[in-house]
Amino acid sequence: MSIFDNRGILCHIYKKLLHKYYSNDLWIDLKINAKKETVDYILNNMGRAIVSKDRYSLLKYAFQHADKEGLILEFGVEKGASINYLASLPSRPSTGSILLKASRPTGKARWKQKEHSI
Repeated sequence: MSIFDNRGILCHIYKKLLHKYYSNDLWIDLKINAKKETVDYILNNMGRAIVSKDRYSLLKYAFQHADKEGLILEFGVEKGASINYLASLPSRPSTGSILLKASRPTGKARWKQKEHSI
């Protein structure tokens, strides 16, 4: 006797939860299909691509393979985690730039640039 036979409580819960909430959810199928298409694209077109476990390992890899001369620039700094990490690596000039969106009392948006140098 299986716990998923038509008489068990788990079968009842399974049918209620899975089928009621997920079987008709097209977003789940769209996400699965998009993921499959992405994996296929990567396998067919990006065989030599580097996959990193997190952004810090990617930044470290890029830092190690970048030209030794010049600046490191980061645009779109939010809280500064990436630029601070880059600045913690062996000595090299680093700078980050962020554009802040602020609303005026008139309701019109304006962009203000804020520089971070490390």
